[in-house]
Amino acid sequence: MGGISVYVLQSGSDLTAAFEAARQAAAAKVGWRPDSGTIATKQDVTAVRTDAMPIGPARLLAGQLLDRMDARYCDHYDVQAAAIPICDTYGGTVTAWLLFAMACD
Repeated sequence: MGGISVYVLQSGSDLTAAFEAARQAAAAKVGWRPDSGTIATKQDVTAVRTDAMPIGPARLLAGQLLDRMDARYCDHYDVQAAAIPICDTYGGTVTAWLLFAMACD
């Protein structure tokens, strides 16, 4: 099996709740298969930043972390996903989370 980059923008200020909502939504579409290529294959999430940032720069950062094959986020067999808090302006109130990982496809 190969790996695929997964990015999900999930609304909400609470990371755990946002992660679980994203997993449930993905599983509702494709099931809980370990090779679904979705965030549903992940069982845990960690924030890579504590301060929120706009979606554009967050997407670039997530891509950079995956592109450099950072072992914390790039093992498509692992259960770990990563997240970046999203806001309208730097340092603003968290309104969503950009969840990302490598998943089996």
